[in-house]
Amino acid sequence: MEKEVAAMIEKDVLELVPESEMPPGTKPLETMWRFQPKTDEFGNILRFRSRLCGRGDKEVPGIDFSVLDTFSPVARMASFRMFIALCEILELFAFQGDIDTAYLNAQKRLIQFIRCIAGFPLKPGWVYKVKRALYGLHESGREWYDELHGWLSAKGLRRSSTEPCLYFYEQDGVLAIVLVYVDDIICATNKESWKTRFFAELNQKYGLKDLGRLNNYLGIQVDW
Repeated sequence: MEKEVAAMIEKDVLELVPESEMPPGTKPLETMWRFQPKTDEFGNILRFRSRLCGRGDKEVPGIDFSVLDTFSPVARMASFRMFIALCEILELFAFQGDIDTAYLNAQKRLIQFIRCIAGFPLKPGWVYKVKRALYGLHESGREWYDELHGWLSAKGLRRSSTEPCLYFYEQDGVLAIVLVYVDDIICATNKESWKTRFFAELNQKYGLKDLGRLNNYLGIQVDW
């Protein structure tokens, strides 16, 4: 729990402000803690983690979120199969990475407030301003997708017209394919040096863990 709150402070997700900064009639968000194990590709428990989530079930449509901004795409399984096929056909090197606390990197469209977090009480008269996407809220998935898409596009990657989570890069003799499933990034390229630079920039921007050669994707073992 301490690690999660520390990550939120580091990423400027929450800001402690006087309760008077809340607009009149504002209803603060409710939150909850979710506890779950992190496992490897064989189902072995690596560690236990906690995640602070907003109570999206308590949000009011049209007030706390827009019903038009709740959808966020993820890569289809057919796209993953195509990714693997292209790696074999074009003789590309495939790698994988994971972005830690991905949602917390995205700016919120609507400012919301939290009165308290279980285990971390506040002094009376103070609240947290939520400045970035929080897990559990309706718009958070879309906000993170838009954030990452904007960054990838700025780096020269071109999004597929039929698969919104598939990107291509072809420049100066470099060919690269990137497939995104929320915070799981897989990348294939003919130049490993490009992948090294790409992952380093992702890490600097969002905090990416480089998991090396692609051997597991969403529980699917990959053997080359």
